[in-house]
Amino acid sequence: MVRSANEIDKVIGSRLKGARRAAKLTQTELAKAIGSSFQQIQKYERGQNRISSVALLSFAQMLRVPLLYFYEGLVPGVQLTGKKGTSEVEKSIAKFAKSAQGLDLLRKYLALKTTDQRQLVMELLDNLGR
Repeated sequence: MVRSANEIDKVIGSRLKGARRAAKLTQTELAKAIGSSFQQIQKYERGQNRISSVALLSFAQMLRVPLLYFYEGLVPGVQLTGKKGTSEVEKSIAKFAKSAQGLDLLRKYLALKTTDQRQLVMELLDNLGR
């Protein structure tokens, strides 16, 4: 499953773009946050320029995604899903995340600062589901 370097750069760039959009940031805002230019972000997102490990770590922290998010499925052994293929649960999660309400809920949940806040949200959802 190892792909060419150029193809990997494009996949990582595409994932960067998706995470940036999910965080509701412009290329300019993301660039400013990491001390770069929006043109550089454009090149990263298109896979024209390779992202350094330091920049990728900065993006992961800024966009609140795990570092492995950028590499999942690209090389053997780097997989967040725990098994090969896409299960029905993973398909349902992907469908939910693509919906307007699902994406909004994910954004708001990820914006919570503390585990206590997240726990309160989970308790609320548990109570609403009863």
